[in-house]
Amino acid sequence: METSAPRMTGILVGCDLAELRVVRRFVHAALPGLSENLTYLIQLCATELVTNAILHSDTGAKGDTIMVLAIEYPDRVRVEVLDSGSAVNRPRVGVGVDLGSETGRGLFIVERLCAARGTFTDPEGQNSWFEFMVR
Repeated sequence: METSAPRMTGILVGCDLAELRVVRRFVHAALPGLSENLTYLIQLCATELVTNAILHSDTGAKGDTIMVLAIEYPDRVRVEVLDSGSAVNRPRVGVGVDLGSETGRGLFIVERLCAARGTFTDPEGQNSWFEFMVR
């Protein structure tokens, strides 16, 4: 049985919320052939993870950029968001979110929409990722 190698595309974005539109356009261009609804969900999750990187990582303070990768496998799509990590903030799914708060729902939304989600940290920074099944 022949398996095709994954196809990976990536971009670097600045640590600025105005970059979210760039992330949405990147996802649309990097993952052609998906349904409009699936593309929208992937864009939503990607912008949630990038927003978390902007708001909660040390990336901006270090003058670094955020890397966004889109990886296509035969049966799924994986998006990874790599940032500089944080000395004090760790990703956590919001439990008991204050309904009046403007933050705290991003990972909850991503976790509910995608097939798999995770985060790993190393000395270089943090990688937050999610996957959607496509076949």
